Amino acid sequence: EVDIPANWKELDTNIVLEGVSKYAKVWVNEKFVGNALGHIGSHRINVSKYLKFGDKNKIKIEVDSRPRLEFDTMRGCHYPIVIDYLWSGLYRSVYIEGLPKVRLTDYYVRSFIEPTTRIVAETKIYYQPDYTQPKECPYPQALRLIIKDVEGNIVANKTKAIVNKDGKYPEQIIVEVENAKLWSPDSPYLYNVELSLLDKQEKVIHTKNSRMGIREFKLRRHQIFLNNKPIFLSGYGDNLLDTKGIILTYNKQQYIDRLKKFKALGFNHVRHHSTIMPSAYFDACDEVGMLVNAEFAIGYSDKLPGTSLWHRDVPSQTSVKESFEFMKSRLAQAIKDVRNHVSIFAWSGGNEYFMGNDFSRSNEFLSDIKGIVNTLDPNRFFIDTDGEHAPFMLNTENDRKTLDFYVVLFDDWLDYPKFSEKYKTKHYAKVQKDKIGTPYELSKKNYSEAFYHIMLSQNVDGMYASVTSPLKPTLAHEMANFTTFTRLDVFDAFKSSNVKPFWINDNAEKIKKLGMEKICDEWASASEKLFTRTYKHNIEALRKNIDISGYHLWCIQDFWTTSSGIFDFAEKVKKDVDANEFAKLNSQIILLQDGLKDYYDSKSKISMDILISNFNGEHLNADVKATIRTKENILAKIHLGKKQIGWNGWSSISNLGKITNIEKFINVKAPKPTEYIIEVECITENDKKYSNSWSFYFIPNVTSPENIYTDTDTSKAIPEWWNAKPVSDISAIDKNSVLFLSRYSIMAKQALEKGATVVLIQPKDFLSNYVMQYKSAWWKAGRSHANNYVGHFVDEKSPFIVIAPERYCSEAFASLLSESRRYDITHLEQKTFNHIKVIPSLTMLRDYVCLASAKAFNGTLILSGLSHKKIRNTQLNAWALKTMLSADNNNFKWDSKLINK
Repeated sequence: EVDIPANWKELDTNIVLEGVSKYAKVWVNEKFVGNALGHIGSHRINVSKYLKFGDKNKIKIEVDSRPRLEFDTMRGCHYPIVIDYLWSGLYRSVYIEGLPKVRLTDYYVRSFIEPTTRIVAETKIYYQPDYTQPKECPYPQALRLIIKDVEGNIVANKTKAIVNKDGKYPEQIIVEVENAKLWSPDSPYLYNVELSLLDKQEKVIHTKNSRMGIREFKLRRHQIFLNNKPIFLSGYGDNLLDTKGIILTYNKQQYIDRLKKFKALGFNHVRHHSTIMPSAYFDACDEVGMLVNAEFAIGYSDKLPGTSLWHRDVPSQTSVKESFEFMKSRLAQAIKDVRNHVSIFAWSGGNEYFMGNDFSRSNEFLSDIKGIVNTLDPNRFFIDTDGEHAPFMLNTENDRKTLDFYVVLFDDWLDYPKFSEKYKTKHYAKVQKDKIGTPYELSKKNYSEAFYHIMLSQNVDGMYASVTSPLKPTLAHEMANFTTFTRLDVFDAFKSSNVKPFWINDNAEKIKKLGMEKICDEWASASEKLFTRTYKHNIEALRKNIDISGYHLWCIQDFWTTSSGIFDFAEKVKKDVDANEFAKLNSQIILLQDGLKDYYDSKSKISMDILISNFNGEHLNADVKATIRTKENILAKIHLGKKQIGWNGWSSISNLGKITNIEKFINVKAPKPTEYIIEVECITENDKKYSNSWSFYFIPNVTSPENIYTDTDTSKAIPEWWNAKPVSDISAIDKNSVLFLSRYSIMAKQALEKGATVVLIQPKDFLSNYVMQYKSAWWKAGRSHANNYVGHFVDEKSPFIVIAPERYCSEAFASLLSESRRYDITHLEQKTFNHIKVIPSLTMLRDYVCLASAKAFNGTLILSGLSHKKIRNTQLNAWALKTMLSADNNNFKWDSKLINK
């Protein structure tokens, strides 16, 4: 029941539903007044003739979550699509508004900084169809635009007579703001904007108020510029999880608190997968300084009309055209709802349209929605979809008009040792010889700026021009979806929740029954440290390509059934994820290295180049210093001197110098591998400090064990200088022998009975086993054995602990773990000595090992899933093989059922 004031009788009165999931019917005083169809965009239903003014009115709203597939298949991450849950409700504000019968409508405000700093307001004048001019309220005569600063002082104002008296066409009013403070993520300054409709006596008929930051984005060749300076978009994906309400409530302060946490890690950009957020969220982004991609609610291409999967799901007579028209109408309304927010960077048509379904890139729906965006918000960027595979998108022949920039899925399945290959953007463009001319001739032909750049600056060879930059700015899509082990204290976040963590409940109870809480906490720590290190190398690899303008890490917070966030379900940075490291990596200026390897031996020459990626938009002078140390001691301090950080109007990478002869600081006589750390610090002339560090291991020379035998296949895993002898039968084997084999066989069993040591190198028919990469698992870890791993864990009593002092496998293990194998020992009755365990997700709790050993019969059986063949003739491989022979296995035995089988 709602009281409606008596004086509202002269107003147009609407019930407004800003968000309904997914459909609603509305009654006023027992009379049906209309539908609200579709969960995207607001809905207004005029109810003036149904109200009792000056009295109580009964409002009834019926909500239905069932999809109307006969015209609406829209579905995005506004629904928790991972758990396939169709929630329903009024999930944004609901209110009754009374508006004058002559008023401002379609209010739109934007800003520019060139050629002058100005704010532009645009509106139509609405006249109620049955409106007749009363004496006390003549027709409107003028518009007045007032700009105020944050203290309320008027900094600009203008009054302009109305031109379009019939209200069919928009009016535009422009004010210049002198000495304006520009809006950016680093300085999110907002002005208050007041647009008023005036009568002849300059009395206010109707007013629209908003806030506006003054800023201007431009796309220049392959880079993004904000306020005439290049900007690197350090972005993240956010599905806005709230454990209590399923989605976050309509609460600006809650959004602000959340955004500040992410901003503290250096992020300046967010992408919401298939979601356009409410205005309160954009208010928060405006204030905090967070750029946003607003994405239409189509999570995957199977929701697009006309595709084969769409036809499978919808009623047989469903109209493709009508379905598209419904989508376009809802998109248009959603744009109108929030377009006046300065934080919106770009509009996106949806997610991954062309990655696995039969939807055409030339479908007119894409050009139609671009047209909608260009009409309703003409100074914003548009991409028809967020996410396309790199080999296709970076081929210049595949560019299209419905993309203002590229959001590219690079090869995120590459593991750490191949990160340097991950972010390649070199491609080739076809160029006809007769189209090449002088710069003047080219400019007269009105080529696009990107194509013009190719013609002028690249070497043409025959019919092809080698292009080192993409045609348009490029962002990395859903980058580096690494995962971690879930800590049991995450359940505290669900104590008063509407959703229970069903995907981990059973295994959490199992852990408690087995008394494994401590080891699980250690697993979580190891996986979180690996998570941070792997992200570090991933981002550094990307920043070495100056033609990439940003990325979206996926995802900022753990989401339903996953564990890939920097933040956990309680919205806290995971305990052993290094937040400072992310803040450093997300800077507009970041130090990089080139040439440093993960490990060296006594024959190595060690050097590295110090690079700096500069998106700051300024030419800087800096003092560069380096420190070489171990964990315990500083070995050297090196002053590289005063250096210039380049900037020539574009972002750039500068070489700050080379550090050479690092090997002279190495203790080559050390009996075990030693970690060395190189720290670099860069202090600019304005006293800003940038730093980064990298580490490597020195591996001492390893002599060959005696009495080594190997089969033909496994010989390729043994260093050549070990002189392993081929074995054809068991007669040569005794208790002092070491036998390397590629499978568990009768010979292996007989050797063990003689007391020998048998080492199985990546056997494929011994236990259930799975290929593994050094990086942790992709999306939704635990869904299957194939991707059920979130890191590695070294036993504190294992001799391998010397290259894993914090229990996780860092860079020294990288080449050993790349394309390694893990073995499922869950069902073994007797447990082995597990040098290196593979950590599963809590979703699918299993017992995996990568390197294990134990007593078997009278000898020792060692199982190694490590990639010995890939690094055969290295001291690291020699050390790894010899080290696994030195473990104390006296308290461990292999399951007799397994080795007797």
